[in-house]
This record gives sequence, structure tokens and C-alpha cells, in this order.
Amino acid sequence: HASKITVLICTLPPAARYVAPEAIFSQKPVIFEACYLPPTTALSAAAKDAECVMIQGLDMLIAQGVRQFELWTGVSASKVLGPIDKATRDMYRKTYIEKEEGDKKE
Repeated sequence: HASKITVLICTLPPAARYVAPEAIFSQKPVIFEACYLPPTTALSAAAKDAECVMIQGLDMLIAQGVRQFELWTGVSASKVLGPIDKATRDMYRKTYIEKEEGDKKE
């Protein structure tokens, strides 16, 4: 009898096109995928389809940056999380999402 899987952590490169077996998705684990490019991978698409909670690499990147800023400057993470999160997501969207959408139109 296997234990319930509550978290799946993937650190494979997107080129691996890893997708967990359906038996794992059916357990509705939290899925953490460390990569942040491309914006959508085989795993993140499958996790969304299975309605699993998905934590993407961009979330990790932002959290690491905010914590590092706090350690280096002494400024509380709670004071900078909002602006850093927004600036990073805006840059990511403009650099990768909109570019990818533009490339598809060409």
C-alpha cells in the first residue's frame, strides 16, 4: 500500500517533457516545477488539466529574490514583495509571454 503523494517536485528541464502518471494527478498533489521557461510545460499543462495546485518556477524566483533583498538590505520582505512581484511578472510577461504570442502570429 503506497502512501498518498501530497507534493511533486520537478527539477527536470522542459525538454524532458515530463508528465507525472495519472495515478499521481488523481491524488491532487501540490505540483512544484522549478523551471520558469517556457511559461507552459507539459507538466504544468497536465497539472492545470487535473486541477492540481501548481507552483511555478517564476514563483520560486520571486520568493528567492525577495528573501535575498531582505537579507542584504535588512528591509522586511513584506515591504518589497508587492513591488518586486509586480515588476518581475510584468517583465516576464513582456519578455516571454507577449514575445511568444507575437512569434506565433508571424
